[in-house]
Amino acid sequence: MSRVLSGIAATGVRLIGHPLFVPLVLALWIVLRLAVMLLVPVAPVSDALWYHNAAQSIAQGLGYNRNGVPTAFWPVGYPAFLAAWYWLLGADPGVGQAANLLLSVLTFFLVLAIAREVSGNETVARSAVLLLALYPNYIAYPSLLLSETLFTTLLLASVWLYLRYPRRLGIIAIGVLCGAATLVKTQALLLAPLLVAFDVVVIARGRERLAALARGAFVCLIMVATLLPWTYRNYLALGVPVLVSTNGGITLLTGNNPSMRPDFRTDFRTDDPLVVSLGHPAGDEIEIDRRAKRLAGEWVRDNPGRFLALIPHKVWRLWVPDGEAEWAYQETGPVYENHRWAYRTIRGLNQVYYMVMLFAILAFPLLYRQGSAGRGGRWIWFGYVFAILTTLVSIAFSGQSRYHFPVMALLVINAAWVWCLVLERMKRGPAQGWASG
Repeated sequence: MSRVLSGIAATGVRLIGHPLFVPLVLALWIVLRLAVMLLVPVAPVSDALWYHNAAQSIAQGLGYNRNGVPTAFWPVGYPAFLAAWYWLLGADPGVGQAANLLLSVLTFFLVLAIAREVSGNETVARSAVLLLALYPNYIAYPSLLLSETLFTTLLLASVWLYLRYPRRLGIIAIGVLCGAATLVKTQALLLAPLLVAFDVVVIARGRERLAALARGAFVCLIMVATLLPWTYRNYLALGVPVLVSTNGGITLLTGNNPSMRPDFRTDFRTDDPLVVSLGHPAGDEIEIDRRAKRLAGEWVRDNPGRFLALIPHKVWRLWVPDGEAEWAYQETGPVYENHRWAYRTIRGLNQVYYMVMLFAILAFPLLYRQGSAGRGGRWIWFGYVFAILTTLVSIAFSGQSRYHFPVMALLVINAAWVWCLVLERMKRGPAQGWASG
């Protein structure tokens, strides 16, 4: 039996190392995502519908507004990205899907490059893009007009540049990318400080720390400078210099209110009386944002036990379920209902696939004992640090599975490394142990 396993492992390693492996995986990556776009109908709903309509308004020169009233309720980054494509090619959801597909291809190359950098192992890098190529939730997302696809690309580009070009023009580009990521998702405001802190604490040594701090300060300065034009626009349009968006308060309140129960089923509650009492954000979004933050803060202060009891629930909702792309397809009505069994089966297979990757990600620190071998060195651990930050943000607000979507693009490298360790172990046989290298 051990000889059979050893032969299978050796064959797998040879296939991964084949000169045509990367272009074939890239072709598979594109074909699977394009097939879903063309063959599985899905229309913009919920957040996606807002992004589509807002992008149309921007592309037509009407500005970023809500029913004709200037707004900053949602971050402007993704609607502005779609608007550029709509202006060039027409305001059709298919144009947005094509733009998402291009972003997805960039993600392929960025994951490949980062994995090569941090592991120094071509087999690990190739395995990482193969895992993402076959990941059903990642296959479905480019069809959805949601901000996660753009944010993931900006996140990976920022990390890759910080790894490869942390000087001069590279620093400016990193700051601009972090600023752009913040305009897509407000929590990315912490991305640049996190990169800097990781560099100073984990990567730099001795006097290098001062240089890392200076470099990091400049990155953060450029990031803030990237945000200032939008902040100034908000000041002119709303009378208040809102840094990015005004939905932080409502997001906080929907995750921290009397209706929230630690039942591991509900992500957030928009029907709670406290939330409903705020009225529609189009009324006065600045005042509603302030009231929502105050109400959420008062509820946490008055119910510390309830808040603490919700933490495992929020962490569970963030990390355990996967395949949330299905939600958009459920809104297609008869199409979904007529093929519910197929959607449900794929969702189940996706969950199994995700859990196998998640177990590998959790096993990585236990199996890999010698530190990373690539030029990127200890950057292999940054994915875990970013996952911790994402978890803390979810504890403060609400745990939703879509929040772990961008993190998986980094953590898949660790899962791939475990896969390669297993292959190496199978090749060597039981007597060789789990030594890495």
